[in-house]
Amino acid sequence: MDVLICIVKCSPNLEFLHLIITEVVFLISNDFTTNDFVTFVSSEHLETFVEKLDEVETRTILTRHLKKLEFFNFVGEKETLAIARFLLEHGTALEELVFSWNDKDNYSKHSEEAMNEVSKFYKASSSVKVITLLENQ
Repeated sequence: MDVLICIVKCSPNLEFLHLIITEVVFLISNDFTTNDFVTFVSSEHLETFVEKLDEVETRTILTRHLKKLEFFNFVGEKETLAIARFLLEHGTALEELVFSWNDKDNYSKHSEEAMNEVSKFYKASSSVKVITLLENQ
């Protein structure tokens, strides 16, 4: 967790954040050539993680540069929505927020409910697009 926050603080030009979500661990994928980063965040520490995102230095980096956030393997979990809410509320540079589902049943049952919740979040960027999609099976 602390490593992730340190990486954010050391990446003042972070533009793309890709979260791959599994049942136990959140993996943030990395490609240093595109200002992305990598670390693991356990679901039990997500509340602390969101609080640390709200620290002035970290929030400044994320709100000024982060353009795209993509949640892979999204299944509608509240912890992920908490991260999305924080970044939507503070991300003035955010252009695109993508929720990629890989389970057709979950997508059919829960995507509309999750997107209705996200649509109620305040958005700091007037041009941000919120996208939900079902990945190819």
